[in-house]
Amino acid sequence: MTSIPNGAWNATITLRSYYNHTYVKDNPSCSNGFVVGEANFIYSKNYLRNLQIMEELPLVLDWVIGEETCEIAKRNSTTYGCKSNNSDCVDNSIGYRCSCMQGYDGNPNLKDGCQEEGSSNTNTVKIFTAEELEKATNDFDKDRVVGQGGYGTVYKGYLKDSCIVAIKKSKIIDRNQIEQFINEVLVVYEFISNGTLSEHLHDKVKASTLSLDICLRVAAETAGVLSYLHSTAYPPIIHRDIKSLTFF
Repeated sequence: MTSIPNGAWNATITLRSYYNHTYVKDNPSCSNGFVVGEANFIYSKNYLRNLQIMEELPLVLDWVIGEETCEIAKRNSTTYGCKSNNSDCVDNSIGYRCSCMQGYDGNPNLKDGCQEEGSSNTNTVKIFTAEELEKATNDFDKDRVVGQGGYGTVYKGYLKDSCIVAIKKSKIIDRNQIEQFINEVLVVYEFISNGTLSEHLHDKVKASTLSLDICLRVAAETAGVLSYLHSTAYPPIIHRDIKSLTFF
């Protein structure tokens, strides 16, 4: 067993026998090599016989943002990953990481991602009934469709307070598949009227206005939003349909 040094970009495992498998019984040509989280794995001699039947082993990936130090990264506010005003930047061996300041929790990669510990964001969350959403979309009228993804259709909706929203409804009918869509059966979010990211990328006129800085900002903010949905939101929201057509 050996450890992988900090800053390594890849690891290649090569297996050899000191004595050309002379003292190995049963299957002399069989060898196993794997990367595993040290804190979650305790070696046992039983693995010499039973390891082949194991399908999963715990693994922890170490990651950083970019290849710059905090000092250099801060010079470009567009691509700088620590968006929250209550976040700190921490240098790593090959890049940097963001973390919320002491006394704050959340996602430092979002503008308002770090909130005071113990504070609640429930006042910003609205739970709608199915009847409210049916009324907002005129019973999910096909004329209200503004986009479609692999798992659902997005409708334009009008709430009672005249607020315009986008409502994503699952296409799945088979109840056995509902678990795959558990977080996206009905999702309501702010309606953006500027069109999809796909339109801006593939329309010659719109694409001509996209500078490199804007493209990098879109990529960075998209990663930040997904990080929030997957890691900070409770319960976590798994999008599962990431593509330019589903970004508004």
